[in-house]
Amino acid sequence: MTQRVDFWRGYADCCRKAGVPDERVRWYLRWAERFARAVRGVPLRERATEDVKRFLEDLKADETLAPWQVEQARKAIGVLYRDYLRIDPRSMPTTRVGAARDRVRQPRQLEALHGPLLESVRTAVQIRHYSPRTEEAYLGWIRRFISFHDMKPPENLTATHIRDFLGYLATEQAVASSTQNQALNAIVFLYSQVLGRDPGDFSDFPRAKAPHRTPAPLSEAQIEALLGALEMPYRLMAGLMSAPL
Repeated sequence: MTQRVDFWRGYADCCRKAGVPDERVRWYLRWAERFARAVRGVPLRERATEDVKRFLEDLKADETLAPWQVEQARKAIGVLYRDYLRIDPRSMPTTRVGAARDRVRQPRQLEALHGPLLESVRTAVQIRHYSPRTEEAYLGWIRRFISFHDMKPPENLTATHIRDFLGYLATEQAVASSTQNQALNAIVFLYSQVLGRDPGDFSDFPRAKAPHRTPAPLSEAQIEALLGALEMPYRLMAGLMSAPL
């Protein structure tokens, strides 16, 4: 535990030396820690650019995150490797042994085998006026689901196959609960809206854990600005609540 705390404290110090503003350091720290948890059992020094790319793709697919947050995560990982671990990202292997089983290794073959199905998914999403981000996210998850099961047609897969995939995301990939939920929604959409069939009961799949977010306290300057924006008597009431005991 002590080594872990020291490691991340050192990373925070490295961020400051790299020119990251103090108010952003804690966010860089959270993104770097989240990436560290993203692939269980694989040390940071043994990861490949594919791991980074997959992590950022999952963040992009998360509609609760804004593009600037994904970019911030990318920069945080850059500081982690380039400045802290002293590893040139360009020297990292493209892939690693035992890489994610849901990686689309043969995109051309996948499109050749399942192109019509993927186009039907795209059409079904557009008819329902879902956002372009949702469209690309659903297509991405369905491609990964197919790749995970060795290119087998989804219509030949059962609830057990769905459970295995969702469980893999939670236990081996350690994705956030929102990411697992999006994968679940994409697969349910595929079966119910495109294939027109009940996917079956897979409700007992392992659930991803929701991230624990600790509320950040306001600084003295932020408290003063907040109080200054209030009118009486609310300013007096808020001032009494924020006064030290």
